[in-house]
Parts: sequence; C-alpha cells; structure tokens
Amino acid sequence: MHSVKANIGNRCLTLNSSIVAQALQVVNANFSIVGVPDHSWEGSVRRHEVHVIGVNIAINEARIQTLHITAFTTVIGVYYVQKKTREIFDYMQFLQHWVCFVSLSMAACVGLLTIADVGTETRHSQSGIPDKIMALTAALLLFSSPLATKRTAARFALAAWFLACFSLAVLLQSLLIAGLTSGLGWEADNPIEKLYPKLNSGHVIPCCLAGSAFDEIFENSGRDNKHYSVLDVMAAAAQRYEEMAGSMKTRDSVAGCMEKAARGTHVFVGFGRQHCWYNRVSWYKRGYIVEGKETLLVFPVGFAMRKDYNLRKQIDLIARRVFETGWLDALERRTFWKCSTNENFRKEPTIPNNWLLLGVLVVGCTLSLAFFCVELVVVRTAALCGV
Repeated sequence: MHSVKANIGNRCLTLNSSIVAQALQVVNANFSIVGVPDHSWEGSVRRHEVHVIGVNIAINEARIQTLHITAFTTVIGVYYVQKKTREIFDYMQFLQHWVCFVSLSMAACVGLLTIADVGTETRHSQSGIPDKIMALTAALLLFSSPLATKRTAARFALAAWFLACFSLAVLLQSLLIAGLTSGLGWEADNPIEKLYPKLNSGHVIPCCLAGSAFDEIFENSGRDNKHYSVLDVMAAAAQRYEEMAGSMKTRDSVAGCMEKAARGTHVFVGFGRQHCWYNRVSWYKRGYIVEGKETLLVFPVGFAMRKDYNLRKQIDLIARRVFETGWLDALERRTFWKCSTNENFRKEPTIPNNWLLLGVLVVGCTLSLAFFCVELVVVRTAALCGV
C-alpha cells in the first residue's frame, strides 16, 4: 500500500483528478487530495507536499527538468480584451445621416410644392406650408394625409416624395426588424494587429495568472528588444510597466485579470476553451470581455509527477491508456453535461441594448399617431367649417 497526495487545484473542470484517482485505485494505493492554489503548486511539489498534480499543466523546458510529465493533450493560449458595442454607434451615425437627408428632402419638396401651387385658387392652397409639412411627414411614416393640388408639377413632386418616403420607411423598418430578431452583434478590438500599437504605447498592458506558463514567458522574453511575436511585445510592455510602477502589476488571479481587462486597461492572457472554469467569474459570465480572434501559442499539457515518485510508471501507463481509449471525453460528457466546453455556448447579451431600436420604433409610432390626430382634427374640422 502506497500513499500519495494529489492536487486538484481550484478549477471547475477537474477531470484529470478523476483519472489520477482511478489510476491509484487500480494500483491499490491510498491517496489524499490536497487543494493547492494555482500559483504555488510548483513550490508544493518541490517541498514534497504534493506528489502528483491532478490537473493539466503546460509543459516547458524548466518543468521537464524538474518533473515527469505525461503529455496527452494540448491547450491553446489566447488573450481576452474588453468587449464593446460598436454597432450602437454605427446605428446612431446611420440614423443621423438618414434624418439629415429626410429633413433636406422635405424642405426641398415643400419648396417645390409651394412654388407649384402659387396662384392656385383652392381652399387647400390657403393652408400653406404647415399643411404640406404635415402631409409629407405623414407620408414618411406610411400614413395618408390629404393635400389637394391642381398643378401637374406639384403632383409629380408629391408622387416622387411618396415613393422616396416609402423606400426609406421600408429600409428603416427592415433594419428594426433585423435588429430585434437577431439582436445586436458585438465587436471588440481583439485582432492582434490592433493590439500592437496599444501595447507599444502603453494604453494596455498584459495580465496573466501568477505562476502560469505565460508568467514565465513574460519574465524571460522581451528583454533583448527583438519583438518577433506578440508575446515578445506583451513581455516588453509588462517589463516597462514593472520598471515604471516598481512592482509587478501584470500578475494577478484570473478574476483580477478579467476585471482589469473588462475596464480596458489590460489584456488578459490565458488559455482557451476554459469556459467552465472562467464562467465562474462574473466578468466573463456577464460578457464584459471577449476572447481574441487569434491563437498565441499551443501548449502541450499533461499530468505532472515527481521524478522520484515510486508509482510514476504505473500512473503514466494508465493515464496514457485512458486518453487513447477516449474515456476522458466520455467522462467529461457524462459528468459535466451542464458545463459546456463549446466556444459559442453562451448567447451574446442583447439586453440592455435593444432599447435603442425599441425607442426609435415607439417614437415613430407616437409621431405617426400624433400627426394622424392633427390631420383628423384640424384638416377635417376646417373642411366641415368650409374654410
């Protein structure tokens, strides 16, 4: 009977600890699970407090020299930035141009109708410009309004305006329907080419988990001023900030890095496809940050054990066999069916942003009803009075 301590970490997906437990049961070993913070597990291994690591760790040269690692999968290194709703500003800009165009067109059409109706002896021509503006505005909102005229030029102008108003109204309503049915899209400054100038200028700095593989990369890269990749640029930015601030502010917990990324001052450098783990953090769950479009690195990961551990070969063989047979994927689907690992399992939040589209729709309906009431009360009352 052997005794072993396994570290399961503080993560949501701890499937590998189950593999370790199964392996230890097969070799008839007693074991105890010890929780160790993510940033201090290496020190626990060196102090013989932990013999087997129950979660995947990224493999690098330094860890290979001190630990025995059974690699059976890979994990991608990605970055997370602040999520922004640029579509709202684009929509407002489009709406501004549309309103300006409609106003100028209405002024031109009213002028043409006034010129065309000069000298026309009708009771409707005496109502003047306000009557024409009311009729044209009602036409824009797809409501009818009487505007009598005998001039052929005025009729052509009015017909052209009705056609233009109908086209614009259909366009606007199609945009409203599309926005309400599909929801607003989300964009962010997450392409790598947009990160380079921000990192070089110091507008954003990287933030990584203390003791992670990225922490070691930032510590050993970027000092030779040869920036061959975005990681070198991130490392140089982190070291410049460290020298200026006097302390390493680029190391934090996952929640701390996500909070900084949500504020737009940092870019969180972590691992992809960790939705089950990251979803426990409110900044990620509420959609304040978004994963970058490119992959930074691909890390080989696996179990880590002490090289002098006497059950190393047995656990190594069992772990490899578990991975080859696909038992890991089956256990993941069966155990964590509520915690999807799909990248797109979360719907993009559309509330509270649909209020803009709903507001435009409500204002349009209110204005159309108001113009209809004005037309019904004023124009028809004047007609009954024989004015």
